[in-house]
Amino acid sequence: MLKEIYDYGRKAKIASAAGFKLKNVKAYISLSAKGEFVAIDAAPEEKQLCPDIGSMANGRDKCNILVEKADIVFAFTDKGKAKNPFYLSTLEQAGEYDPFIRICFNALQNDEAKEKIIAEFRARNYKDGDVISFKVDNLPIERSKAYLSWWHEFRSNLNANEEKRNESLCYITGERCEPLKTVPKFSGLFAVGGHTAGDSLICFDKPTFTSYNLDQAENCTVSENAMTAVNFTLEKLVASAPTVAGTKFVHWYKEPLPKDNDCDILSAIITPVISDDEEFNKESNQSENQYQEIVAIQNAKTLIESVKKGGSPNQLNNRYYILSLSGAGGRVMIRNYQEGSYEQLYENVKAWYDDLLLVNAKWPSKLNGIYSRLLKHQNGGADIGKRFASELAGLDSRIIYAIVNNTPLPDTVAAKALAYIRSDMFSNDDDSKAKGKAPDKLACRILKAWLIRKEIFEKGTKREDVSMKESLNEQNQNNAYLAGRMMAVYAKIQETALGDVGAGVIQRYYTAASTSPALVIGRLSTLSQHHLGKLTKGANIYYTNILADISAKVEGNFPAALNLEQQSQFALGYYQQISELYKKKTDPNEIN
Repeated sequence: MLKEIYDYGRKAKIASAAGFKLKNVKAYISLSAKGEFVAIDAAPEEKQLCPDIGSMANGRDKCNILVEKADIVFAFTDKGKAKNPFYLSTLEQAGEYDPFIRICFNALQNDEAKEKIIAEFRARNYKDGDVISFKVDNLPIERSKAYLSWWHEFRSNLNANEEKRNESLCYITGERCEPLKTVPKFSGLFAVGGHTAGDSLICFDKPTFTSYNLDQAENCTVSENAMTAVNFTLEKLVASAPTVAGTKFVHWYKEPLPKDNDCDILSAIITPVISDDEEFNKESNQSENQYQEIVAIQNAKTLIESVKKGGSPNQLNNRYYILSLSGAGGRVMIRNYQEGSYEQLYENVKAWYDDLLLVNAKWPSKLNGIYSRLLKHQNGGADIGKRFASELAGLDSRIIYAIVNNTPLPDTVAAKALAYIRSDMFSNDDDSKAKGKAPDKLACRILKAWLIRKEIFEKGTKREDVSMKESLNEQNQNNAYLAGRMMAVYAKIQETALGDVGAGVIQRYYTAASTSPALVIGRLSTLSQHHLGKLTKGANIYYTNILADISAKVEGNFPAALNLEQQSQFALGYYQQISELYKKKTDPNEIN
């Protein structure tokens, strides 16, 4: 895993050399080329690459150079005063190589200029703990290259004071190196349990790890340059990774994907949690950003076909990597690591989209939409991100890995989708009448995918032969499916005969029929006779023939109680049958 992260960082040209670290700079003290104080500028939100002396900065009298806390730069507190001489000394030494840094040192030595800077700093309400740096003639000093030769020599001398360690092979590069005693931390996991100061990916602090006279990180030899590259690359990946099930869902590819062709399938289906003010409970509108997953899967297919025809040979062995990370007590917790071929990933995600296809609901849905139908149905209330974390803890990651690996979905998915359907159909909002006609489309798509994978993996059915199809399957002889179809016909008969009657067949009987059809279907059959009498002769025959066709397929009696799989069959039978009835353009009352 470390080798793959290291290689990716080098290929993507995002790895950093030892002695540098990404940091959140809060503000810049801006000076003119003549050393005059200009202003205090807010720093960009993105992290800046800064020189760093590592764990030595945690000591009593040492700190980082060029970029540090305001307390150390201005010696506000006793702690800052203890480290300030080291900061000024390094600033003066670096200034011998870089005239811009020399200007910064001179400004801090000038009491009048320093007072102006501190006064403006306080007026802007910055804090002692804010990390700051200097800009001279609008150039941040850490971006200068003039001081680098001094910096590498200075840092080498600092490390020379440490005890030398026996050379051995680096686990990452395979090259001989002097092993790090302690592995540096990387930041970015604070939102998932990480420490504000960063977390260690490799650490050994128990007596067990000294059984072979190996001390601390000698148990896993890594060179400073290799580990710096790994940490820097991970920090970049984590920064853009969505949070899934309390972890950072990090992914990358062995070979860079074409920049002019969005083929990143994983990014297309896995998106960050959206806020409540976005369109959340509606089906996807036909807009460019909501076709992202369609574009990605089509481009992936095009890329793979091109590879097979001899194009992009480096993509022949392309692989994807997934890494789920969280933090705990200053350590990185690796929750899951997986890798596989890019082509297989495409096939598995394509299978997921195929499983979701359903009549009147053909557009793919991002996982946020899927997750929304697994929450308890409610209008308004708690922030959706918090609800995901509390109600779907652990389930969301299981869904992702089921998609990526083309494996069955957890049974909990079906149970939650069914609960959503029942609550949604009988909610008291303004759209309740329309909702009463059919179960929620997206929830039904989830049930369809769950049923298909259950049939494939438990019964050995080929995907093309599964009983649950995209639209109504009149050859499906599952009694629960047939009961759902029959319920839909009874509801349509009542609507055709009486119009909107408020609490009709659906509102009064759907829940009972979806769990115990044997207790309800007979009563609905009796009621339907009364409703059929109000229809034209043509409509009466039309609906009677549909009911007769369904009844002829029923084997024995309807079940007295439906299990989870049967309840899902019932919901889809109802949805597909009602969709079939509503798509007819001819009014049944006009049929001869």
